[in-house]
Amino acid sequence: MVRVKLWHILAALCAALFILLLWRVSAKNALIEARQENQKIAQTAERIVKLRSEWESSQAVKSKAQTLFNDEALKQRGNAQQNAQGIKAEYRNLDATALSRLTRTLLESPIPLKSFSAERKGDQSADVSLEIVW
Repeated sequence: MVRVKLWHILAALCAALFILLLWRVSAKNALIEARQENQKIAQTAERIVKLRSEWESSQAVKSKAQTLFNDEALKQRGNAQQNAQGIKAEYRNLDATALSRLTRTLLESPIPLKSFSAERKGDQSADVSLEIVW
């Protein structure tokens, strides 16, 4: 019968312990890398959500502005020219109701005004010139 020496058993145990330590370090490194990747993905997802909400809100603003400028009362008093960069509009002799609706809608919503001017023409009318940039 082969006799097993104590130092053979200790060497085998040390080798097994060394292998287990290497495996543990490797697993710990893999876990750290996975956490970092998870954080990158979470940051990317957050950025996508922000961009999507900004895009949706800008689309809603554009839609609201287009609805406002397509109103018949405003079309009769002037014109609004729309292009990819924004809207330029000039209105003559707007009555108080139309002027109030126009200014209230523009100033109470997040429509990005580049310029806005209103010149009073009388007690009940005004000329308005404005520019919106997307």
